[in-house]
Amino acid sequence: MQFRRARSIDKALDELAQWGGDGCVLAGGTDVMVQYRSREISPGALIHIGDIDELRAVAANGRTAVGALTTLHQLASLAVVADRHPALARAAGTVGGWQTQ
Repeated sequence: MQFRRARSIDKALDELAQWGGDGCVLAGGTDVMVQYRSREISPGALIHIGDIDELRAVAANGRTAVGALTTLHQLASLAVVADRHPALARAAGTVGGWQTQ
């Protein structure tokens, strides 16, 4: 298995195109590594996207857009989320412990 680090959306898409169904996207790794170790999955490549800051953003320009790498801690603590979506902010703060949020 190969480990590939994508530092941009374009690079991640290139890696996914290259590996197809044999590539597995890795962000935090909590679920993927458990599945890998238990042999539930056996990808040819892990494509790490955790360094792509664009995917971590929360934007509120008329509507609220939440990036795929936004953490539950961010959702629970950002004022814009609490103001616009208080139920989401409260719920995000109840999922898991602070270590996994």
